[in-house]
Amino acid sequence: PSFTGPFNDDGCSPCCTNCSKLKYFESNKNFDILDLYSVELLNNTIGSTPNAAVCVWNGTNLNTHLPHWLEIIYRCWSWWDMQDAKRNVLEVPNDALEFWNRSRSSPFAEDYGIRSRSSPFAEGLWNVISRAKRIEVRVGGNNTASQIRATPSPNTIDWSFHDELYLPWFSSVKTARTLRKLVVKKTLPGRRLSGCVQHDEPRIGVLDRLETRHLLNHRDIVKGIQSLVSTPVRYALFETATFSDQIDFFSSVDILVSPHGAQLSGAAFLPSCGQVLELLPRYYHCQFFFGTLTTSAGSTASYLYLSDENAQLEMKNITTHEARRLARSVQLCPPIPPIVSAVKELIQKWMTCCRK
Repeated sequence: PSFTGPFNDDGCSPCCTNCSKLKYFESNKNFDILDLYSVELLNNTIGSTPNAAVCVWNGTNLNTHLPHWLEIIYRCWSWWDMQDAKRNVLEVPNDALEFWNRSRSSPFAEDYGIRSRSSPFAEGLWNVISRAKRIEVRVGGNNTASQIRATPSPNTIDWSFHDELYLPWFSSVKTARTLRKLVVKKTLPGRRLSGCVQHDEPRIGVLDRLETRHLLNHRDIVKGIQSLVSTPVRYALFETATFSDQIDFFSSVDILVSPHGAQLSGAAFLPSCGQVLELLPRYYHCQFFFGTLTTSAGSTASYLYLSDENAQLEMKNITTHEARRLARSVQLCPPIPPIVSAVKELIQKWMTCCRK
């Protein structure tokens, strides 16, 4: 909708007046992710792979988009880390080979392959994981995903086809923390994983985007949040950032404020007691996607839906991919008071977590 004001200092008109109250994403308490390993174990039909942990990359066109590519990689990491096998294998079925090749050449594909660009984050993360676990990538062959699923086997799992269920991205907080320690150690030698033990107040970062969902009033947002803490609030853009730049940012921020987008895929590398505030555009009430990543990595996932209307009713109009694309293809100008109020609440949650 269009607004006539009031305008923020940055010259943009708020996209909503009151917006939604701060809400938290709650993972399914009745779902034990370990059940997945006992129920959905799959058969390695390529041949005998003794003492190996095999993760199947059964990707689709969707998985050429960075967050969906990372869903599989994070989950495969969990499998390899839990198994502690002598060999770790990433198996790409024949019918997923095209999408694996596309994801490796452009894993930051926007709009599911319509527009693509390279991703330092995907390349950097894969380099760390593949070297640390000595991953064997087994590509192609005559096996399809359905053949691989034919018979249970205790050493092979296919994470990929569970995307629609929005399962946690990590099997446990422990596996997420192990990955965080590994990546920080390899990427930022000498960096200590400082959490709330070393700080009297949280370090807060605003992570923006330059294209769609750019925060037009980011200066006002930073200024408003800065009124809550004495430590300088960091503002960042990742469009030209290296992998180490991104890991440096995530690992040194306790509270992260960011619009919905692929840049949130690195929230797994926040320190202990991390808090995430996701800003959701109107007509795009998809808090569950990065919510599952954040909570399974051990952080708190919260969000503001940038509309004065009922989110569930508005989402009923978003029934096609084109409608979803249009809902995401906007610039954001959220009002400052709800954001400041939300961050103030998250500061209290951070402090409570730190005291435990």
